[in-house]
Amino acid sequence: GRDQAVTEDTGRRPRLAPFAAYVIGEDAQAQALQLLAALEAEGPGLLVHPLFGDLMVNATTYSLTASWAEGTACSFDLEFIEAGDLEFLDVDTSTAIDSTADALDTVAAGSLASALSTDGFADFVLTDAIAAAEALFDEIEAIVRTPFALIEDAGDLVADVAALKARATELVAAPGDFADAVAALLARIGDLFGLRSLASHAGEELGTANPATDDATQSLANSYAIRRLLTQSALAAASRVLRDTDLDVYDDSIAERDALAELLDAEALSADDDGAGACGDLRAAVVSDVTARAAKLARLTTHTQTAAVPTLTIAARLYDDAERADEIATRNRIVHPLFARGDLRVLSS
Repeated sequence: GRDQAVTEDTGRRPRLAPFAAYVIGEDAQAQALQLLAALEAEGPGLLVHPLFGDLMVNATTYSLTASWAEGTACSFDLEFIEAGDLEFLDVDTSTAIDSTADALDTVAAGSLASALSTDGFADFVLTDAIAAAEALFDEIEAIVRTPFALIEDAGDLVADVAALKARATELVAAPGDFADAVAALLARIGDLFGLRSLASHAGEELGTANPATDDATQSLANSYAIRRLLTQSALAAASRVLRDTDLDVYDDSIAERDALAELLDAEALSADDDGAGACGDLRAAVVSDVTARAAKLARLTTHTQTAAVPTLTIAARLYDDAERADEIATRNRIVHPLFARGDLRVLSS
C-alpha cells in the first residue's frame, strides 16, 4: 500500500547501438561483402563507435541496400548489442557430502551412546552386547577379505579388525570409543560395493523381545543399536568414497548414485528423528554431487553387430580408436575378442 517504489540495482541494461552505415566508392560492393562477412562471423567483434568508443559487440539485426543513384554506394541499417563473457557458476557439490557425512557419523555415535546399556541388567545382556560387537567386526573382516575388493593394505586392516574384536568388552563399555573405532575402520575401506554390503541392515526395524522382560528388551535394543552404528557409519563412508570416485560412464554413475540413495532412504525411514534428518541431508548431497558430475559423461547405448567381427574392428568403427577394444570386450563379457556379435553395450563417445 505504499506510494513510493523500492528498486533494486541488478546491473545496467546492455548498451544497444543502432545506426546507419555506408560504404562508398568504386569498390563499394567489395567493401559491402567484407562487412557482411564480419557481421556473419561467429562470436563478438570490435565496434569503434563515435559515442561509446571501442566495444565488443554482437550483431543482432542488419540489412543492406545498394544504390547507384549518386555514384557507387551501399547502405546498411545496423544494430549491435554489447557482448558479455559467458560464465558458469562453479558449484562445489563435494563439500556438502563432507559436512552431511560427518553429521551422520555424529548422529550414529550419539544414538549408540544413548541406547547401549548393560549396567543393572542380567549378565546375558552384557554377553549379548559383546557378541553383537564381535559380529560387527566379523562383518567388516569378511568384506576386507573379499577377493578383488578395492582395499589398500587389506592385511593391516584385517589385523586391526582382529585387535578391535579382542577389545569388544572394553568397547561396549565405552560407546564413544566404539563408534570412533568403527568409523575409522570404514574410512579405510575404499570399496564402494563392500561398504554398501555393510549397510545391508538399512531400514531394519527394532523387533520385540520374547519374553518381553526388561533384560531381554534391553539386550535386543543393544544389538539393534550396534547394527545401526555399522549401517549409518557404512553409509557415511560410502558417500565419501563415491564423492572421491572418478566417474567415467553416465549410466554406471547414476546406478551407483541410486543404489546408495536407496539405502539412505531406507535407513531414514527406520532411524530416529536425528538419524532420519542426517540420512535425508546426506542423500540430497550425494544425489546433487553425482548428478552434477555425471551430466557430461558418455552414456551407454546399444550397438547391434550382426556378423561376428573382432572387437578391434568395432572400436575402430565406433571411436576411430582400436585401443578401446578391451573396453568393449570387458563391458560385454566377450569370451573371445575376435568374435563379437549381437547387441553390445558400448559408450556413446
